Amino acid sequence: MNKKFLLCSVLGVALLLGAGVANAQDQVEAPKTDAVQQDGAAQYRHGRQSLKDQLGLTDEQKEQMKEIQAKGKEELKPLEEEMKALRDKRDALRKKQEEDFEKILTPEQQAKLAEIREREAKDQEFKADMNKKMKEFYKRKYSGQAVDEAAEAPKAE
Repeated sequence: MNKKFLLCSVLGVALLLGAGVANAQDQVEAPKTDAVQQDGAAQYRHGRQSLKDQLGLTDEQKEQMKEIQAKGKEELKPLEEEMKALRDKRDALRKKQEEDFEKILTPEQQAKLAEIREREAKDQEFKADMNKKMKEFYKRKYSGQAVDEAAEAPKAE
């Protein structure tokens, strides 16, 4: 009996996670915080630094690389602003559609929708936490640090 329950639980979680991934395109994109953007920028810089070291670039090549990056950044700026404007427009449209949809619901349906959204928010929080734990685990694993996989691998709570 316990094996069946465990198997059903594991399959249920797998289906839930799979459905979340399949529906991820329909989710409103969360705005990136400064911390997330800075972390991404730091990873990019680290990758560039590593590439410079691996290729053994000369000082002249490093300077040329900086110029190329600066030029690219300036060329990308208008596109990034355009993309932000489009995301904002998309988000406003989705919000209006959501508000229009909620207007056609009965009070009971609205209450049920609120419960569903609360449950989905908890699921998203759980997935984000697991994703963070997995990244930390693999970062340690592949950085050369000793990792006891059986003890440290993230587990669903």
